[in-house]
Amino acid sequence: MKIELINPAPKLLNKFGQYSPPYGLAYIGTLLMERGIEVKIIDEQIGAVPEYKCDYAMITGTTSTITRAYSISKTYLDKGIQTIIGGVHATSIINTRFKEELNGASTSVIFGPLENIIDQLIQDMNSSNLQKYYVGSFVDELKSPEPIWDVNNDKYFTYPVQSSVGCPFNCSFCAVNKTYGEFKIKNIDLTLSEIQKASKTIIFLDDNLYGNPSYSKKIFTKIKDDIGYKNWGGVASLGVYKDEKLLKLFSETGCICINVGFETLDSNKLSSVQKKNHIEEYTNCIKTLNDYGILAYPGFISFRNDDEATLK
Repeated sequence: MKIELINPAPKLLNKFGQYSPPYGLAYIGTLLMERGIEVKIIDEQIGAVPEYKCDYAMITGTTSTITRAYSISKTYLDKGIQTIIGGVHATSIINTRFKEELNGASTSVIFGPLENIIDQLIQDMNSSNLQKYYVGSFVDELKSPEPIWDVNNDKYFTYPVQSSVGCPFNCSFCAVNKTYGEFKIKNIDLTLSEIQKASKTIIFLDDNLYGNPSYSKKIFTKIKDDIGYKNWGGVASLGVYKDEKLLKLFSETGCICINVGFETLDSNKLSSVQKKNHIEEYTNCIKTLNDYGILAYPGFISFRNDDEATLK
């Protein structure tokens, strides 16, 4: 059996998306290959195009790419190839009226993680009897994908690494906990193995590198001692700026940028989405990170009652 795994390109490409390899598809590809299935990853963001030379097509989708995912799926279906759509967008709308829209665009839909349902999925593929919906459950163990795509391709600007998933916070606007469940960490040796393969700037895909400070100190101490200096960037919650021991390790291992979710400069809006930031700390956060040679990259979200004055 051969399966094409497709990462759709959004209508408007941005540099982060365009040059970051599809880590999630690589992980899925590893799970499939472990079960004897031939896999081909097609990443539209670097110009790859669907080949339509497979038994099934599995298409991932975020909210920004789901319309393109529908279009790709329709083309495969028109050629007689059954399709499965999954990913963050599908998982986030499992209990909404948009659920039927997903199924109308594909043969089958996967909600949630694939690990616990992959064997049933493959069995149904082999018997040509795909179910309308598959609902995966969260897993406790994180694994690493094999390098089944050319991650060091010159068209990719960064090399993705993941040492944990999830976040200890539960901000209402964020899809992280709905997608991954509770905060989980990966075996340090697996993460170090991923890092050692990197030949370019590393982007940590962790949802919050400050989600478990003691684990972060362990892994970045190991990186410092066993690997050394590699340029990297990642995401952390506001409290990271107070942990100068960790910031020192970040700096010593090559951190060039940390994205911190500020979200808004309005404390009432922060409270409305269960974000526990203190706005008066933002300036100190930026200054402290800069003192360690780390670019502070604040992240903001849009609220429905934002206006021109808010943006200014």
